[in-house]
Formats: sequence, structure tokens, C-alpha cells
Amino acid sequence: MMQELDRDKTADASESAQPAHIHELRIPNERTRLGFRVGGHFAGPNALVSGHAELTRPVFQRLLLIPTLGWLRGNLFLITLEQLDHLSSVGNLSEILGANGPMDGQISLPSLNMGKFSAPEQEELVRRGCVSALQLCARLGMIRGRGVTSAGDAGLAD
Repeated sequence: MMQELDRDKTADASESAQPAHIHELRIPNERTRLGFRVGGHFAGPNALVSGHAELTRPVFQRLLLIPTLGWLRGNLFLITLEQLDHLSSVGNLSEILGANGPMDGQISLPSLNMGKFSAPEQEELVRRGCVSALQLCARLGMIRGRGVTSAGDAGLAD
């Protein structure tokens, strides 16, 4: 119970003190969070990382903690798939996201029941999700020269 309260306080504090390069995306005319847009201060491609909330939430939380993510060229969109159903009557996804054009690359994280995995396995799945997202950005030239390899699945071998 105490951990839940602490987690809620942390979430509230992080939302109010978000860095300038992180933009929360909400469905128009609703309070429902769709995801996040990271970057956008420098011209570049649009990248989309999506997946079901059970895996995407911890992956997104870890990605959003990277302080240099604000230096991305272009925009990285982090979207939970559960929220996309709400958009059918609202409008074009690119317009809602505030994208300056079509998506130049995208990945979908696997749909997993995280409860079936041990804590170390869950941590590895989150790590792999983060690496995959960063590799997408590297392939698109968004983080070239910043220590992320884009060749295949480098660093993901078992």
C-alpha cells in the first residue's frame, strides 16, 4: 500500500516537472493520455514506438529518464495501443500527435503478459524494448554519433 502511494506521488511530481523536451499527448477533449512526444527542437524524422501498456509503460518510463533524449533530431512518439481505439472519431493520428509529416519509421513492442515472467526477465524485456526504440532512432539518423548502434540487433543477443 505504501509503495502504491509513493509511486502515485512520484508520478504526480514527474508530470508537473517534465523536461521541456517531453510533451504529454492527450486525446482531444479528453483527459486520457495517449502517450508522449520527445524531442522536436531539431528538424528530423518522425519515429513511432507503440505497444500494449503492460510492456510499453516501463519501457517509456525508462526512455523518458534519458536526459540527452532532448537532443533528438526530429520527434519520437511513444504511444500505447489501448488508447488508439478512442481516436476513430477524433481525427487523423498524425494531426493529433502534432507530427510534421508521415512517420519515417516505427516499431511495435510485443504484447506480453508480464506477470508470467520473473523480475530479472521483466527487466531484460524492458531493456530490450528501450534498445529497440533507440536503435530505431539511430537507423533514422536521429541520434547518430551518440553511442547507439543501429546494426541489426547488436547488444540484444542472448
